[in-house]
Amino acid sequence: MNSDIRDFVSKCPTCRKYEVADPAEPLMVHEIPERPWAKVIDLFSFADRDYLCTVNYMSSFREIYYLPTTQARTVVTKLKHHFARHAIPDQVLTDNEPQF
Repeated sequence: MNSDIRDFVSKCPTCRKYEVADPAEPLMVHEIPERPWAKVIDLFSFADRDYLCTVNYMSSFREIYYLPTTQARTVVTKLKHHFARHAIPDQVLTDNEPQF
C-alpha cells in the first residue's frame, strides 16, 4: 500500500508542481540545559480546549495545565504556580503568541 501511494504521488502533476515550493522546515536542535526546568513552555489546543505545556528539556518530562482562557493573566498565573514548584527557568521558549 505504501508503494502504491508513493507511486501515485510521484505521478500526480499537482503534487509535482508544488513539491519544490513547500520544502521541509529545518529541525531546530536545542542544547540540553545543565539543570532541570531551565527551558520551558508552549500553548496548544486540543478538543476545543486550551492548554499550557511546560517541558523539562533535560529529561523531556512535560506538565500540562488546562487554561480556562488564553489571556496573559491566566497564563501568568499558571506559570507562577509552576515556577514556585520548579524555580524560574533560565530561558522561556515560545512561538511568539500574544500572551508572551
